[in-house]
Amino acid sequence: MKSAAQICAQVGAALEPHGLQKEVNLASSFVWRQARAPQTVPTGVAAVDALTGGLPRASLTEISGLPSSGRTALELALLASLTANGESCALIDADDAFDPASAEATGVDLDRLLWVRCGSLEQALSATDLVLGAGGFGAVVLDLAGIPAKRARRIPLSYWFRFRRAVEGTPTILALIDEEPCAQSAASLALHLEAEGAHWSAAASAPRNPGTPRLPGLPGPPPPGIPPHGRLLQGIRRRAQVIRNRNARPETSNTPEKTPELLMHVGRLQMDAAPSERKKAFALGVARGSHALFNRQSSIGNRQ
Repeated sequence: MKSAAQICAQVGAALEPHGLQKEVNLASSFVWRQARAPQTVPTGVAAVDALTGGLPRASLTEISGLPSSGRTALELALLASLTANGESCALIDADDAFDPASAEATGVDLDRLLWVRCGSLEQALSATDLVLGAGGFGAVVLDLAGIPAKRARRIPLSYWFRFRRAVEGTPTILALIDEEPCAQSAASLALHLEAEGAHWSAAASAPRNPGTPRLPGLPGPPPPGIPPHGRLLQGIRRRAQVIRNRNARPETSNTPEKTPELLMHVGRLQMDAAPSERKKAFALGVARGSHALFNRQSSIGNRQ
């Protein structure tokens, strides 16, 4: 087999009679160029960052999992990490399921978050196209967690390649949140989350009769407002698995990895935001009735 130098000399000799050898840099065409690894950003979840090295900028990252698998917690951790550093982010909410009170309790700076509320899958895809074209965001999160997996799988692969192309060469993280992987090879990092069980406190049962002596080993009386037979949810055990990571080292990129057991604590998050908090969030995003910007027709939502 001829070496690169021999091939270069042969091509140069063939072009010399035509006077083209000075116009073509033959040597540079045979130089191996190592692709530069993109900059990564920590998600704020130490175990996930240790497994993936962070989410890459200028790339598409897909985070999939069933409900209660930790996909929303990881999404909020990423938004909190970026907005805390002064970066602006955009959240494309396909199912209108985002809770601003929980996000603010997690540490997300709502003043730096553009919340686009959508009522359909086609609106979400159109909004993502417009937001990526505008640029200037540290992260653009397309949340399809509430969209049935059957519909998400029908999205043409060309959408994901076009979205990935839109962030190449930019400092933007494009994150896709869904139930089952649908971006396939367009995603540079594919992370799958799964729930393994809940961690409950011991039953806070107490004797019904105050005069009855408590048996050894039984817990004390429950906190105020908790029924005697009630238990408190303290956390949910979850695991994360890397399906694809193009930025991993060659010796570790061929075998999927799993994190050790993750215990994501529930915390005291108010699921129903107060009216003042929701009013603040409305001003940041696109209100429910203001979908005129995203009224382009798409055949995706019409497929049954």
